[in-house]
Amino acid sequence: MAVNTYEESFTDTLKKLAPTLITIGVIILVLVIGFFAINNFLGKPASGTTSATASGLIKDTNPKTGNANANVKLVYAYDLQCPACKAANTTLDKIKETYGDRLQIVYKNFPLPIHAFAKPAAYAAQAVANQDQTKFLDYKTKIYEQQDQLSTSMLEDIAKSIGGIDIAKFNNDRNSKEIRDIVDADLNDLTNVVMPKSDFDSGNKISSTPSFIIIKDGNVVQWWGGDPGIEEIKFRIDKVLE
Repeated sequence: MAVNTYEESFTDTLKKLAPTLITIGVIILVLVIGFFAINNFLGKPASGTTSATASGLIKDTNPKTGNANANVKLVYAYDLQCPACKAANTTLDKIKETYGDRLQIVYKNFPLPIHAFAKPAAYAAQAVANQDQTKFLDYKTKIYEQQDQLSTSMLEDIAKSIGGIDIAKFNNDRNSKEIRDIVDADLNDLTNVVMPKSDFDSGNKISSTPSFIIIKDGNVVQWWGGDPGIEEIKFRIDKVLE
């Protein structure tokens, strides 16, 4: 019987290569398992942090304007002594006018430690919001208008100037533990949340003001730090509303 030398040679070659092929296969398997393990680890929030969902970022205590039933919400992290937030306040007013009931805007306290009056101003604004959320919008605007002159007495003067505020209650509330806890809770929410990948920000942590977060159907879909201007923000909102 004739011997198929080609078949015999191929079989011998496979036998010789078998240990190498097995080793390569094991290495590939380990690399694949390692890739998915690392990817899964990086995708999880670190200990002490929370994932980015509406339930973690939007609280009953946060002042709001617009349609409460809108499936798209714009969370605005602000500092009342931040100059960039002063400019962004005008942008927010234009967004409110542009989108009406198609969007809800949520205001979330993020007073930065570099601003001496950021927390007192946040306490005062939250005290106004506890009485009347519409008055809150007027109050924050007037604070921005006098941002470079803020003082403890001025915070009360501004509350008096907008009218319709119980000043005794306002002063009691802004100095209360309840209001301080609300502001601190907002700070903790924003500081500890792990943000998802965004088309407009390369990081995963909120660290500056102003910061904007777009939530759709209960989940964060885009976020960024800074105010890129009304037209750019409209472009970003429109992409989500489509």
